[in-house]
Amino acid sequence: MAVRLQLAAKKLLAIDWDSRDVRVVMFRPKADGIELLKAVSIPIQAGVSASEPEAFGAFLRAALAQAKMSVKHALLTMPRDRVVLNNLRLPPTPPEELPSMVSLQIGKELPFPAEQATIDFALLGAPTDGKAGMEVLVAAVRNDYLEPYRTIAYEAGLTVDSIGLRPHGNVVAVTSGEPSPGTMLLVEVGPSMTEIDFVRDGVPAFSRAASEIVGPPPGALNGERIDDSRIISFPIQDREPDETTTRAVGSVLRQVVHTYEAYRATDPTVKINRVVVAGATGIEAELAQALGGRFALRAELYSAEKALGLSAQRARELRGFSAVLGLAMSHAKRGLTHFDFQHPKKSVTKSQRQLRKAPIAAAVAILFFGAGAASYWNVVVPKQKLARDVINEVNAKKKKYDALSKFNEKVLAVQNWQTAEQYWTDVLHGLTRNFLPETEVFVTRLVFNTSFKPRTNERTQTVTISLRTATASVVNRLVDKLKEIGFEDVRPGRTNESSTQGAYRFDASITAVVPPRKPAPVEEEDIETPPPAIEDAAPPEPTTNVATAAPTSAASEPEQASQPAAPSDDAKGGQP
Repeated sequence: MAVRLQLAAKKLLAIDWDSRDVRVVMFRPKADGIELLKAVSIPIQAGVSASEPEAFGAFLRAALAQAKMSVKHALLTMPRDRVVLNNLRLPPTPPEELPSMVSLQIGKELPFPAEQATIDFALLGAPTDGKAGMEVLVAAVRNDYLEPYRTIAYEAGLTVDSIGLRPHGNVVAVTSGEPSPGTMLLVEVGPSMTEIDFVRDGVPAFSRAASEIVGPPPGALNGERIDDSRIISFPIQDREPDETTTRAVGSVLRQVVHTYEAYRATDPTVKINRVVVAGATGIEAELAQALGGRFALRAELYSAEKALGLSAQRARELRGFSAVLGLAMSHAKRGLTHFDFQHPKKSVTKSQRQLRKAPIAAAVAILFFGAGAASYWNVVVPKQKLARDVINEVNAKKKKYDALSKFNEKVLAVQNWQTAEQYWTDVLHGLTRNFLPETEVFVTRLVFNTSFKPRTNERTQTVTISLRTATASVVNRLVDKLKEIGFEDVRPGRTNESSTQGAYRFDASITAVVPPRKPAPVEEEDIETPPPAIEDAAPPEPTTNVATAAPTSAASEPEQASQPAAPSDDAKGGQP
């Protein structure tokens, strides 16, 4: 209770900016969300740019002073175009070992050395205790991108408490941290950058930033400025349909469709069941109608009405605050599902966990041993010291044995994981060796795909072959041929007459499941049974009637070793 009261008493700023405006929210965290104290939209002056951190920080300091925001602790957002995102599937791993596991795997996926970046991750879905693997979304930002944000905060007189991921803030704002089943398309339109996010079951699954210039609506800064006790901004003006608006909506819509097709390439079964549009450029209403028509469902505009308990009109004016409001909402729920480039997750060693308990253990030990020390010091201590020396020597050897055993288990796990990988060159060799003559058919496209079954590490590889054939019967012959050489669930697609002239008159396709490569058996080396830890011997019976107390010793139990993981074949969210 004391911790919650302290948290509730602390005011914070959440700050986000683009090429046109700075959005600032002053809030107070609560156990069930946030209390909105003030929201301010500040137009950026001509000649001021975030690419010049010192000048931008000075501008921000003056703007906060003018808005009468004296809070010095701030949360900042990192935009999508500055971050490399990658999905990783890991074996079941204790939470304290996840950072080291992620660091081991992500280094092979980054386009730059991991030492030059700050890396954080968020767990997708609830962690499981079974044998099923877990999926994490890893975000990496170069340190030379991150340092200007700290410079801006310093020049503005602010202390950075957190630097969050902007797409994650948008997702939290829209879902309000509640479960959101299905797949949602979230589009936030900015003046120079549009962020497109696909959210599966309430967690980000695929994200992309598209550079699209959306000019301000006519007279955007000439309207009457909203200035009440909590919201200070220019009113949002939804544009009337005209040539400029239609062109801007069409450009953003094309980017959304391209992103959707890229996402479908990683998950062909995806089906959108909700569309949300956020932003304050004025084209959001028309874009929502266009997206609703494209995906055959009703698209909605972002509103903070329910999450913050505001009226519909007040919530409408916060339509461009989705990222900064989500950043504020997620700050009170930091953990494995939260991004923070200022304080990225790090491995916690066993000694560090023990040190956290050291003060309590020390106090108990002092009270316990202090009472009896004077009575048994000269009688029991010498023999106990000899016993402890023997115990420590045996347990030290046992720890070395435990470390070797755990290392051996991890090596075997890595070998089994790698052995189960498919050798695609063998698959291609089998296809080409048994293919029909080129006078009858040729391949126009070959697509391999690897998918994971939910809550299991079992992998399924499929191949889709696009063909052009001389006769329609060639497809059935090729299907029989693939079945003969071991392919499973071989299914022909639709055969159509080709629009091109020539000997190859038909377009067709075949989809088949690649048979799994059976891993070679691995013989585990015989491991000797570890020597048992020697328990403390009971102290000898004292010759005089004095109170004695012998300290106990317990050998630490070996922790369960986690299996290393292979990087996911999914390309979800892997675009920088």
